[in-house]
Amino acid sequence: DSVVRKRFVSFVVCLFMLGAFGCGGSGGDEWAGGDEIGAATAALSANEQSAGAVVIVNSASPSYADFGRMIQPYLDHFGVPYELLDIATDAIDDDAVNRALIIIGHNRLDETLSFLTAAEQDSIVNAVSSGSGFVSFDRVLASGGSPIYTFAQDLLQAFYGSNRSAGSIEIQEAPLHFIVERHDASELIDLKSNMTVLGMTPSADSEVVASAGGEPLVTTRNHGQGKVVQWGTYDWISNSVKGPVYGLDDLVWRSMVWAARKPFVMQGLPNFLTMRIDDVDGRGLESPAPLDWLDMAVDDFGYKPWIGVFSRDIDATEGAMLSARANAGQATVSIHSLRTDQFFFLDHYTNWGDWSDPVMASHFTEGTQFHIDHDIPISKLVLPHLYEIGTNAFQGLSDWGVEFVVTQMEPGNLYGAPGILMGPFRKFEAPSSDSTEPHYYADYLEVPNHPELDGQFFNCVTEVRDDAGYEWYPSSDIDGSIGRGTRQTKRAFDSMVLATLFTHEYLLGYVEPPNFRATLEGIEANLAPYAPEYVTMDYACQYVRAMATSEISQTILDRSTGVLTTSLAGEADMDTRFYLFTQDGNDIVEQQIDVPAFVGSVQVAEQVAEPCIGDCPAGVSLD
Repeated sequence: DSVVRKRFVSFVVCLFMLGAFGCGGSGGDEWAGGDEIGAATAALSANEQSAGAVVIVNSASPSYADFGRMIQPYLDHFGVPYELLDIATDAIDDDAVNRALIIIGHNRLDETLSFLTAAEQDSIVNAVSSGSGFVSFDRVLASGGSPIYTFAQDLLQAFYGSNRSAGSIEIQEAPLHFIVERHDASELIDLKSNMTVLGMTPSADSEVVASAGGEPLVTTRNHGQGKVVQWGTYDWISNSVKGPVYGLDDLVWRSMVWAARKPFVMQGLPNFLTMRIDDVDGRGLESPAPLDWLDMAVDDFGYKPWIGVFSRDIDATEGAMLSARANAGQATVSIHSLRTDQFFFLDHYTNWGDWSDPVMASHFTEGTQFHIDHDIPISKLVLPHLYEIGTNAFQGLSDWGVEFVVTQMEPGNLYGAPGILMGPFRKFEAPSSDSTEPHYYADYLEVPNHPELDGQFFNCVTEVRDDAGYEWYPSSDIDGSIGRGTRQTKRAFDSMVLATLFTHEYLLGYVEPPNFRATLEGIEANLAPYAPEYVTMDYACQYVRAMATSEISQTILDRSTGVLTTSLAGEADMDTRFYLFTQDGNDIVEQQIDVPAFVGSVQVAEQVAEPCIGDCPAGVSLD
């Protein structure tokens, strides 16, 4: 019997098969390994239909490490429920690929055909013919122009030539396919460096929705009752070529959603919209009213800003305003620094590292009194000035009840140090902490020399730095301010990372109130199709953490009843949701299904189809 491995390949297999690559760390070809292998997944009954995926990999392939470095981070970030099938150890049969989606996880799956038998390849083709979706990230499909795999040739009906080098990606002309419809028609996306793309001439009934170097980058095709997506390369995922959160992530999850047999589920992040204002000392917009930007953002537009204050510069009037908003749940407040040139969490000017323990303790005593004097609840999230925080600051944060700390580098370092290696996308390579690269951190922070604090503080931040150099930069240029705010939040929504309008209060001092209002009105109008949900950073980061500590372990449709039962494992300390995708004719319908907070496991049942009367064979699409 075939065995489908759940979720990750074991650390032992990693050590054995990858040898020279290693299993973790930050080197060029290292791979993270993974959690222990789950139990074998039982075959589905005749009336059961999976709403999840199976990912086919080969731990004996020279490109196997690419899966852990490139593809798996996306699957985990988007919360795709998947099982791993390693053809080096397990066989493929009809039961193993009877899933909503079949994914080929890396290049050179089995170019010597040492593992894939003809019968196994037939099982893949038969599953797609019967309605399973298929997404392949393997661009090594031919040798000398001759197809390697019968399953790929049956599904694609393509011809192959020489691979090409590409320095940009072009989105198709209108009308736009579902996979690329969040982009502009004929949009050109430049790369940092060239990448190699599969030389392929698609069949006449295929559709190329994105290309690179004159070759197809994302090709779609129907096969029987199933849908097929072929990626011409995944090299763009490398930070040296382009990288995550650079405007291409939506093509990954939307290609899977389009191809998958419906219903299909994944956790994903809802369109939460947060606002973050650093360096707050009580100034207002260009008018003399203190914190008038806060009143406008909250009362007129519904934002719930995170406010990082210079505590020694907040007077009684400003403190009362912050208190009112924080106690009403309309904002969250924490100390950013004592003043712009008086650092709270790290000795920036003298020793360029940790404050002495007595100084650090005195800062926390002063900070505690600041919050008490002004009756301002302490936010669960602290973001230190210039992201600089000492290794001896965390006990004080723990005493404050802080759970989320935003930083770009390891604690104890100055801004400009190497970027911190952290999930979901920067476990292996990270640019400098002060670079203009976009990034998203959602992972637990390790504190040097304090292993007792590991797993206590969660780093949660999105910055789309490449758009304007660092932040939103609102100004009296209304069109420019709307454009930057729209692009940065839209990029986050499309990548399913936390969207944040981020700026510094001193910049708002140069913006006239009518211009700030017009800017927020323009951003609101542009983001209306996303139906953003305005939440605090505290809430959003707690939700992001709950996604990191839980997963969809199984999702099965009982065709005889039309009920989809989705099981989640791990723990979530708040109510969450997952995405449910169904089909209505040619339209893909998106819903979000509520999940209660849980520890251990929970099941959620949802009626998604009419009960099937009579014979309801597995593998038949609901379309």
